[in-house]
Amino acid sequence: MRLKLLVDRGRDLAAAFQRHVAALSSSGIAALGVVDQMKDTGAIQLPASPGRNFWEVLEFRPDGTVLETWKTPDVLGLHPRDVSVFATDSTLTQRAMLAVRNQAVLLKTETCRAVLYADRAVLFPAHKTRATLRIAQQVKSAVGQRSVLEALMAESVRGLEGKGRRLSVVAETVLNDINSNFSNSSGELQRLLPIQRKLTEVQQDVKDLLEALTCIVEDDPGFKELRGAEGGYSRKGDGAGQRSPAMRMAAAILESYEFKLTAVHGYLSELEASMEQTKTVWHMQLDHQRNRVLRVNLLMSIASFAAMSMTVPAAFFGMNLDNRLEAAPGMFMFVVNCSMGTGLLMGGMVYVYYKFGPKRRYKARLRDMRSLRDLLVFHMDDMDDVIQEIKQRGQVTKTEFAQIVRELLELSELLRMEEHMDDFSRTHLQ
Repeated sequence: MRLKLLVDRGRDLAAAFQRHVAALSSSGIAALGVVDQMKDTGAIQLPASPGRNFWEVLEFRPDGTVLETWKTPDVLGLHPRDVSVFATDSTLTQRAMLAVRNQAVLLKTETCRAVLYADRAVLFPAHKTRATLRIAQQVKSAVGQRSVLEALMAESVRGLEGKGRRLSVVAETVLNDINSNFSNSSGELQRLLPIQRKLTEVQQDVKDLLEALTCIVEDDPGFKELRGAEGGYSRKGDGAGQRSPAMRMAAAILESYEFKLTAVHGYLSELEASMEQTKTVWHMQLDHQRNRVLRVNLLMSIASFAAMSMTVPAAFFGMNLDNRLEAAPGMFMFVVNCSMGTGLLMGGMVYVYYKFGPKRRYKARLRDMRSLRDLLVFHMDDMDDVIQEIKQRGQVTKTEFAQIVRELLELSELLRMEEHMDDFSRTHLQ
């Protein structure tokens, strides 16, 4: 009897729910309709599926053989989060990476990509076959995981140094062309845009690799995995935070390349600063040209007013007024010639001032700027000697000051040449 009451109660609730749904539909409130539009089957789309990637790689085996083969991320033991790092068609890949995953080192730089295991190494091809051959030769000559990592890091740093050096040659050539003649059009400055874009790219590569090196050097657990086959952390003493000699050697190697990358980054920063300085000088030149145009416009307005004033005598003599000079022979031509000569003289003076006046003063200012640059770059250490010599002589004239500076700079150049010759003889002649 109780079971029958429960069944009837359930039927009543179901009927009430159906009536409620029918009332909502009749009142204009539509359902979502998602269930009706869903398909029975569908493909699951994952952000990084290991089974959909096949990479052509070079595998270096322990017996010294090299095999060109195809590998999948699953065979390489890569986690799905690391697949996009080595994918060539991904637009969101990291530019540089150095990490340890299950005693395997994952390395990616602008020059090379590789997965280093304890007994073998897998190298991904570079952008060019010649670069791949050079890197593969370095990896084949190395012995052990640490040696292979050192060879790949050396090749990566060498590649970044070469890029920076070639970019520096191009940038310095363009900067010399621009700085040699500031009278060129402002379109010459646009030649720096592609150089600056490439410079930003190389700087970002160096910065990413520096950050990767810093992270792994400061990550002791990562070094423990990296050197696990050679003992990991030292087991002598309490063992807390002590590194084995192998780990200290690996850290020293990575830190040495970190210092080299820091030097490359500093060199590129100096190049960027030089380009920014050239832009600043060009902006100053453009401001000077604009002020010059305004000044010349003002002078030409004054000259026009003066020339117009010179026409007053001619207009006066051309009027029908009694001035007792109407009958003077040659007076008319004299007034006409004087008026024309005054106008030509005013025009010539304005042209000469426009052509030679501001340029001469600008060249003097540019010469002062170059002298100041040479002082700050090449002769900063000689300022103390100049000041000491002036203090010994007391008050000096401008000519004597120039003579003091010239003599001290010549002496400094001779000393530098002697030091270079001594270094050269000690290095190459002994």
